[in-house]
Amino acid sequence: MLYSDGGEGYGYEQGQRTVRRFRVTGSGTGLLLQQQTESDYQPSWRTSRVVVHGLPSLATTFSTDGQPAQGLEVTTETGLTGPAWW
Repeated sequence: MLYSDGGEGYGYEQGQRTVRRFRVTGSGTGLLLQQQTESDYQPSWRTSRVVVHGLPSLATTFSTDGQPAQGLEVTTETGLTGPAWW
């Protein structure tokens, strides 16, 4: 679960907050990360970082809402960084 609000004041009492709940499902051929968002509050940040440890092999394809994901960066456990197709 990820909770976000403005960080100052009491706006959360009037619904100026969002809660994101995540579900991870794995199989022998893939990993599915699903997000359910409660509220339509938009935090000041626009990107998220997802860190997954312990995968048996390097992921080679990524999608968001059924479409190929854009702007991804993949870092291996060795610390090497490259684009998602690397």
